[in-house]
Amino acid sequence: MRSVESTSTSTLVGGATGTGLTAEGLTKTFGSTTALNDMSATFARGVVHGLIGENGSGKSTFVKLVAGMHRADAGRVTVDGAPVADPSGHHRSAARIACVYQDGSLIDELTVAQNLDVIVEPALRPSAPDGSWHRQLLDAARLTDVEEDTRVGDLPNNEKRLVEIAAVLARRPDVVLFDESTSTLDERGVEWVLARMRDLADSGACVVFVTHRLHEVLAVTSHVTVLRDGVLVAAVPTAGATTEQLVRHMAGREVAAFTRRTGAAPADADTALRATAMRASRCGPIDLTVRRGEIVGIGGAAGNGQAELIRALAGDGVDAGEVVVDGATLRGAESAVDAGTVFVSSDRRSESLSSLLSIRENYALASAATSGRWWRWLRRRPEVAEAETLADRYDLARSSIEQPVGTLSGGNQQKVAIGRMVARDPKVLLIEEPTEGVDVRARFDIYRSLVEVADRGTAVVFTSSDAGELRLLADRVVVLARGRQVAELSGDEVTEEAIVHAFTTAKEQQEARSAAAVADEARELDEKPAVVARRRAGLRPRRQLTFTPATFGLLVVLLVALAAYGTLRDARFGTIDNLGSIMQLSVPLALAALAQLPVLLVGEIDASVGSTMGLIVVLLSFQPTGSPAVLFVLAVLAGVVLGAVNALLVVGLRITAVIATIATLGVYLGVGRILRPEPGGLINNDLAVLMGQGVAYIPLMFLVVVVLAVAIDVYVNTTRGGLRSRAVGYSALRASQLGVPSARLRAGAYVLGGAIAGLGAVTLAAQTGVGDPSSGSGYTLLSIAVPVIGGALLAGGRGSAIGCVLGALFVAEVQTFIPFVNLPTGGYLIAVGVLTVLALIVGSARLSAWTLPIRNIRRLGK
Repeated sequence: MRSVESTSTSTLVGGATGTGLTAEGLTKTFGSTTALNDMSATFARGVVHGLIGENGSGKSTFVKLVAGMHRADAGRVTVDGAPVADPSGHHRSAARIACVYQDGSLIDELTVAQNLDVIVEPALRPSAPDGSWHRQLLDAARLTDVEEDTRVGDLPNNEKRLVEIAAVLARRPDVVLFDESTSTLDERGVEWVLARMRDLADSGACVVFVTHRLHEVLAVTSHVTVLRDGVLVAAVPTAGATTEQLVRHMAGREVAAFTRRTGAAPADADTALRATAMRASRCGPIDLTVRRGEIVGIGGAAGNGQAELIRALAGDGVDAGEVVVDGATLRGAESAVDAGTVFVSSDRRSESLSSLLSIRENYALASAATSGRWWRWLRRRPEVAEAETLADRYDLARSSIEQPVGTLSGGNQQKVAIGRMVARDPKVLLIEEPTEGVDVRARFDIYRSLVEVADRGTAVVFTSSDAGELRLLADRVVVLARGRQVAELSGDEVTEEAIVHAFTTAKEQQEARSAAAVADEARELDEKPAVVARRRAGLRPRRQLTFTPATFGLLVVLLVALAAYGTLRDARFGTIDNLGSIMQLSVPLALAALAQLPVLLVGEIDASVGSTMGLIVVLLSFQPTGSPAVLFVLAVLAGVVLGAVNALLVVGLRITAVIATIATLGVYLGVGRILRPEPGGLINNDLAVLMGQGVAYIPLMFLVVVVLAVAIDVYVNTTRGGLRSRAVGYSALRASQLGVPSARLRAGAYVLGGAIAGLGAVTLAAQTGVGDPSSGSGYTLLSIAVPVIGGALLAGGRGSAIGCVLGALFVAEVQTFIPFVNLPTGGYLIAVGVLTVLALIVGSARLSAWTLPIRNIRRLGK
C-alpha cells in the first residue's frame, strides 16, 4: 500500500508510462473554499480506476475539470500527453472525453431519441438497417420496454441513468468518468454498468469510477485513488485492500461501523401511519401499517413504484384509498405536514432544499420559520447556535453556515436535507434513498440519526435500492413489484440474501408475466413479440414539436372570429384591401417576434429588439439614395453588430440577460436620438414601392416572412442544430454536460436575432418614411408577447416561427379593428395582454395528445 502525503509529486496510478489521463498540479477554488489543492495523478488506459473520498473531498470537482465544466485555477489535464484545453481553458483535445454526471445530464423535456441525437454524433451512431439505432442502443442497455419517443422526464431515475450510460458508450470515448453512476440502480443495473466498465477498459479506454459504494470499487477497479479535503492522500492497488483501510484513508482516522438495529418497536406500539387500499400512479392497491418507533424499508427492483408509494404516503398523488397519520386522514401534501409528517426527496436540489438560501436559513426554514405566527421574530443567536449544532452533528463540510447550500457537495446537501427534517422531531419521517451520493462516514451518521429519531417514537419509512442498507437499517422490509407488495420480511428474515432473493424473484415473475402477455398478443396478431411489446407501452407521436397545436388552434379561431365580428360591424373590415393592409401592418411585428424567437429558444431574452430596429431605421435615413438591396444589406449588418454587443454582455461578460438588454435598449435609443434629435431624413421611396408589391393581394414581404418562418420551424424541428439549441433552452448546464456548445449557441442566437431585427427595421423604415428613433419603441414588449402568443415559453426550449406570424397577424388585426368599432386606442393592448395570458395557460399545459408522449402505462400492471 502506498500513501501519498504530498500532492506536489506526480503519482502514477495505473502503471502505464506517458499514456492515459494525467492531472498535473490541479487547483480549483470556489470563493474561500479550496476544492482541489495541487492534485497530480495519472490514470492509465486499459484499467478501471476508483476515485473515492468523503463528501466535499473534491471528486466531482476533478470530474468537472476533466470534462471541461470547470476551468482550473492552476495546473492542467492531459490525455496521452496532449493538453485537453487551450491556455484560455477551452477544451480543444482530439481525445473523446465522456462523463456520466452524478446529478444526470439528460434533458427532461426532450424524448429519449432526441437526447440520444444530441449526445451521439452522427458519425458514431451504430449502423441499423431500418434506421432504428436508438432502439439498438436501448435494447443493449436492457431497456427493451422504454420507447424512443418517451419523454425523459417521465422515466424513473434508474432508466434515465441507463439511457445516459448507453449514450456515453456509443460515443466510443478515450476517457470515461462515471460519477456516482450506480447510485440510483438496483443490483441488476449495477451489475450491467460494472460489466460495461470492464469492457471499456479492455478496449483500451481510461475508466475512472467515482463512488461511495466501496464494495463496488473493490469489485471492479484495479487501482484506487483517495482524496481528502481536496488533497490526494493515497493511491493503492485494489488487490489486498479492504473497506476498512479505504475508509481510514478517506477519513484520516478510524470510523466506527454501524451495526444492525436490535431494539425494534414493540409489537403493541400505537399505529403512526396506515394506508388502506391506497392507489397512486404506478402503485397500488397498497395496505401498510407502520407503528411508532418502527423503521420500515421499501425495496424492489428499480422503477417498480417505490418512489410513487413513499410520495403517496406523504399525501402527494393519492388516487384512491386513504392514508391516515395519527388518526388524521391526509388530503394532500400540506395536510401531511400539518399532521406531523415530513418527506425528504431524493431530488435534493429541486425539492428537498432551498439551494439559494444559506445552510442556516435552510435549517431555520424547516423549524422556526414553519411554525408559530406569521409575525413571529426569528431570534438570530439561537438560530445560529442550532444551525452550528446540526452541522457539527452531521460533520458538514462547510466554510460557514452562511454558505449557500447549493454550493455544497451532493453528499453534504443530503446531510442538510435529512438533518433539518430529523430536527423537527416529526411523527412520521419519509425518506427517499437516504444515503444516495453520501460517503461511508456520513452514511453511518445518517443511520444513527434515523435510529435515534425512531427511538423517540417517530415512525420512519424509507426507500432504498441497496439491499445492504435495507438490512442494516430496517426492522421490516416491504418488497414491491409492478407497484404491488409481493413480499414482506421482518425480524431475523431481514437478511441481505433474503432481500436480494425477493427482489430477483419478483423481477423474474414480473418479466415472465409481461413476456407471456406479449407472446399471447403476438400470436393473436401474428406479429413479432418485440413489436407488440413496444405497442403495449403506449401509442406516442413520432416527433415532439416545439409548439402546441392547441395554441395554433386558439389563434386561428380568434383571427377568424374577430374578422367575422368586424365584418358584421362594418363591411369594410372584411374587404380584400383591408385584409391586405392587416398583413402589411403585421410584417414589422412578425420580424420583431422572429428576432426574439431564437433568443427565447435558448432560454434568454432580448429587451432591446425594438430599440435595435429604431436605431437601424435612423441609420437607413442617412442613405436616401441607397437602393433597396443596399439598405437590406446595411440593415442586416447593423443588426448583426448590435446583436453581437448583446452577446458579448450576456455570454461573454455573464451579465443577466434582462439587465444587459435593458441597458442596451437605453443605449441604442439614446444613440438614435443623438443622430436624429427629431424625426428627419428621408427613406428611399423605392423601398416603400418594393414593400407595396404583392401577389394576389398578399403583400410580397408578408410572403417572404412566411417562407422565413417555415424555414426556421423546419430547421428547429428537423435538424440536430435545432435540437441542440432547444436543449440549451431547457437547460444550458445539462446541454453543456452533453457536449453541446451552449455559450456559442446562446451568443449565436443574439447575433441571429439582431440580423432578423435588421430585416424588420427595413420594413419599418418603409412604413415610417423618415428616420425616427422612437419608431421601434412599440415593439419592445410586443416582440416578447407575440412569440408567447404563438406558443413560445419564456423559460426556453419551445417556440414556433409560424406561431410568431399568426400572433403578429392577430395583433395587427386587433389594432386595425379598434377604429372600426370606435373603441379606445389602447384597447388592442388590453386584448394582446389577455391573449398573452391565455397563450401562457394553454402553452404550459401538458397536452399529451399533441405535444408530449403519452405516459407509459405498462407499469400499471394491467
